[in-house]
Amino acid sequence: YMNIYYKYFDKIYTGEDTTKPHAEAYICAKDNFSEKDCIVVGDDLYKDYVVPRSLGFNTILYDKKDLQRQTIVKVKRMNDIIKMF
Repeated sequence: YMNIYYKYFDKIYTGEDTTKPHAEAYICAKDNFSEKDCIVVGDDLYKDYVVPRSLGFNTILYDKKDLQRQTIVKVKRMNDIIKMF
């Protein structure tokens, strides 16, 4: 399912590529990009949203069941990410 995103993003890392929520995982995954040029998308509020956001990354919470009521950037469907850019 990730193949459709490769035409929109230069690099894509998945949870299998990194050890979250350690800061080093996000820093390593960003490669030569700045934090502001990266988007972290995930379904865990702490690991995929709070931690990377505190490091300066753009973050989007994948919340398909709409469980989080906080004012955060989130999507219910992965395809909604493409519509944001």
